[in-house]
Amino acid sequence: MQALPLRLEPSGSFALASTEVACLFTSFPSLTKVSSKNRSVHGTNPQSRGDSSLELEAIAAVHELSFAVKIISVSEILPRTPDLIFVNLTTTEGQPYCLELTMKGWRVTSLRHDCMQGDFTRLDLFTTYYDTLYDLMDELSPGYRNRFNEKLAQKLRMLQVAAYHIRSCTL
Repeated sequence: MQALPLRLEPSGSFALASTEVACLFTSFPSLTKVSSKNRSVHGTNPQSRGDSSLELEAIAAVHELSFAVKIISVSEILPRTPDLIFVNLTTTEGQPYCLELTMKGWRVTSLRHDCMQGDFTRLDLFTTYYDTLYDLMDELSPGYRNRFNEKLAQKLRMLQVAAYHIRSCTL
């Protein structure tokens, strides 16, 4: 089987040499688009976005990252407003976190689920905002990075198999 030439675009999607196969590999992932849109409207007119855009981003994060963490869910205990939402997450290493999502981005609020008080001896962890949950997870969890890389490699293998089948059918 011949490998497909791929290049990573700035948008996070892959460009393929074969246009027949391009439709098989959707851009990776939609959470990046939602995050980017939310960060781009930060500081602008609040009426210019839907009130639920953060909730949509949080739900997308829960859906798209569930394969790479032990636990991830939107908090049912902490406040949820159009401008603030909390997500509970436990890494593959077993470390629980409570994450805050605002228009500024994602940040760690606590090393416990459903808690808004952080450890003041680690201020850098609790004061840094990340544009996407992927960026934050890259910092927090080597296990996440490993699972993400495994899933990406699996998708690339599936793409190569699909391209091979398309080519063999068109010969």
